[in-house]
Amino acid sequence: MRVFLLIFTAAALLLDLCGDAITPYTDEVSKVADVMDYPDIPGYGVLPFKVFQSEKDWKCTVRDGKLFIRAIRKTTLEKELDNDLLRQKLSFSYSNTSRSSIMLTVYVTGAKKKVDLVREKLTGNGVWSRIVISPHILKNTVFENSDQINEQVTADKIRVRLHLNPGAELDISSISLAAVADALDLKTTPFRKADGAGLTSIHLPENPDYWHLFAARRLRKYLYLQTGTMLPLTVGKESDPNAVNIGFAPERKFPLDGRNIYSVESGKTVSICANKSSMLVHGAYELLEKSGFRFYTRFHQVIPAAKTVKFPAFSVCKTTPLTIRHFTSYGDMIAMGYSHKKLMAPAIYGRDLPHHNDIYIVPSSLFETNPGLFALGKDGKRRDPRNRREQPKCYSNPEVRKLYKQAAESYLKKFPHSEYILLATCDFHNWCQCSACRARDKEGVWTTVFMEMINDIAREVMPSYPDKKLRTYAYTYTSDPVEGLKMHPQVMVTYAFYKPYFTSDTVNDSWGNRKGWKQLEGWIKSTSPGGLSTFAYPTQFSTRYALTMPFTATCERIAYSKKHQFAGFDLCGVTPQFEGLMTYVWGKMFWDDNADIQALIREHMAFFYGKKSAPYMVEYFNRICRHVKEKKPSQYCEFPVMGSVTPELLDELHILLDKAISAAPEEGRERRALMHDKAVLLYTELNDWNINNAPLNGDYERFARRVAELVKIIGKKELFTNYPVAYRDVASWVKYVAGVDVKNKKHWLDPEMQKFLAAPVVKPKSLKAVSGNSIKSTDFNGAQQYPASTKSRANICIRRASSPWSRAEARFSGDDVKSITLTGMTELESVPAVISVNGKTLFSGNLSFDKGSGKWGNFKLDIPAGLLNRKSNTLVIENTCPDPAGNAPYTYGWITVWKADIKRSAK
Repeated sequence: MRVFLLIFTAAALLLDLCGDAITPYTDEVSKVADVMDYPDIPGYGVLPFKVFQSEKDWKCTVRDGKLFIRAIRKTTLEKELDNDLLRQKLSFSYSNTSRSSIMLTVYVTGAKKKVDLVREKLTGNGVWSRIVISPHILKNTVFENSDQINEQVTADKIRVRLHLNPGAELDISSISLAAVADALDLKTTPFRKADGAGLTSIHLPENPDYWHLFAARRLRKYLYLQTGTMLPLTVGKESDPNAVNIGFAPERKFPLDGRNIYSVESGKTVSICANKSSMLVHGAYELLEKSGFRFYTRFHQVIPAAKTVKFPAFSVCKTTPLTIRHFTSYGDMIAMGYSHKKLMAPAIYGRDLPHHNDIYIVPSSLFETNPGLFALGKDGKRRDPRNRREQPKCYSNPEVRKLYKQAAESYLKKFPHSEYILLATCDFHNWCQCSACRARDKEGVWTTVFMEMINDIAREVMPSYPDKKLRTYAYTYTSDPVEGLKMHPQVMVTYAFYKPYFTSDTVNDSWGNRKGWKQLEGWIKSTSPGGLSTFAYPTQFSTRYALTMPFTATCERIAYSKKHQFAGFDLCGVTPQFEGLMTYVWGKMFWDDNADIQALIREHMAFFYGKKSAPYMVEYFNRICRHVKEKKPSQYCEFPVMGSVTPELLDELHILLDKAISAAPEEGRERRALMHDKAVLLYTELNDWNINNAPLNGDYERFARRVAELVKIIGKKELFTNYPVAYRDVASWVKYVAGVDVKNKKHWLDPEMQKFLAAPVVKPKSLKAVSGNSIKSTDFNGAQQYPASTKSRANICIRRASSPWSRAEARFSGDDVKSITLTGMTELESVPAVISVNGKTLFSGNLSFDKGSGKWGNFKLDIPAGLLNRKSNTLVIENTCPDPAGNAPYTYGWITVWKADIKRSAK
């Protein structure tokens, strides 16, 4: 039993009654289990707690239908619950032996920190009960300005943790978390319709489902944050004119065209309707937005500073073909129009991952008893999933298929509110090499066996659930559509556009993108209407300081997905630069086919930077987008973007940003946001133009000042990113780009850094003649320098002739050199180049390495006698590749060199 994988939930969130005169509340029963692989407790079911110790440390018993857990050794339990109720009464029963105790901690987690609400030691026997209020949420109701920002508003989870010492016993069945609502009347209620009439509750149909309650709690949360008054929830057969009505039948019928629809009417009555209940949450946020609430980013949400809410008169109806509208980075950005993760079953056992649930369908613990469930490697051994994150399976194995089918059946029964279930592979592609799997699949395209299994499960299981979909993934590099295989109508294939570069349009002429779009067209033909969604990667995982971003490309791909009636559009994160703006615009585009993108940009900029700075930032943002459109810098999601900016672009951006900063207040949120943008701009410039290849326009004095300016903006932050790439910490990066010998990771304490900041000076990088037998990439100057990372070697990139990085130079000593062997690769099959030593051309033509394009290989250069000097010789590699016809990617035609091995005469 792997208890630490565990479980939470099956939690009942029950409303307290706040007075006999109040209309009966509905039980807010949330039957969502985030983890399902924990075995049932006999006579009870799944334990609704995460337990951090193995089963030998505790014991569960059922008495009179109630579940008790008793600690044999010290045992820690934790339960995570939605914090939408805000003001809640927590209660439970417990007992102890004379010397044992229970340490109770209740806390919420926000954007940046954990906030303790309760810390108490419980002894003896009894019932613990208390009304719990999140202090940072209460604080949000007393701000007196319209710029009311609270990063902790995103604390959507409340956690109850109990440390049980030996002998302590907890009545798990008794645990309840209940909303404490206010008793309201029509005259004193702070909630008003457009005509001033009062509203006293949020009203739901009888027997409301999960999504009715979810929408009601979300709406109530923000209304409480503004007013400090908690609306009760009521139920009834008909709508209530004195309530916000959620989920009653609309006055007009919605069309039966398969689109997702919600409508909001606000006037004599206030009502939110939808063609399916999962859409009601969007209506709740629409009502809030029309009432002045704003949700621009997950960390910046505006709650109006007023003690009353007046819902204006309006009528709106919105539709979209996209059922899935998902960002992996999420918060209350549902307001922007995207789906909540709970549309999907399961919620990946408490992990917010869009895939990888196969590690639970076929647990790694089974490897010990049945290794045949797992993929056979090329070495003839089964891949042990316990040694790595990826867990490829043997999909031709009947037992694997049985486990997948059982998972589908289990998910569908235990997640009735979800619109689809997920049966997916892992990210990685070490697929099974056994004869049964390979008989149906060819090398490099691992599709047939897996998709046939998914189709078989759909045929057997899904007809009993006609309103749901079985969702799975297909990846660009491994998942060609299967010729002749039509996917079952209830299967939704999510085509993950990975690893193609994500640049500024849908037809980028690189090998990966050509392959990707061809595959996507094939999946359109292989799936039924509504049976295809897409997954895009508009992000930079490796740094929060990336200037360029695929904003336009994503807008085009959303439009493409809607035009072709895709079922969904997922985004694997968002580029950190302008994260809030992009998620806001894209979220609006999910619902609005005719969204005015520039109007949305102007709206966001005015909020985020202030009205005076906003015009400059609109121009700044659009200038970056035009550059991406024109130059097509590589936007591959896993690595930093280098070589993405030109001197002309940087000069323009510095002018615009300086104007925006001059127009901003001297302190406050707008100033902080602008200084972050300044840091991004400086980082991008200095990353591309530094002592390794000459600063921008060769101006070393300006370069030194800008390095110092960036370090001062960063302050006491040690890392540019948490992603495992080289030079991720500020100290190492400054040493790399500026040659300052900073040794202390706390760079602000380092004497060399202090000396540099006091008088910023840098010198050109001097090339020393290599006396050994290997010229490393760091011994070169002139090309773009790429440091070593966990995923790549240190190398130089020599770009095509029109770029500033078309020439690389290195020096070596000795007149005894017979040959130099370059280890490198080219993007194309061959790239025009000239290689010279001491000014004499030794190669001119199409350069290629012996392993082929895109692979590390060798190229040997023989040195004629009499050419070399004893002390110093100069090796120059020039990329003479011309610009191709049309608007090709900025990265087209590169040559990469890892090292150059020197062969000398025997002495």
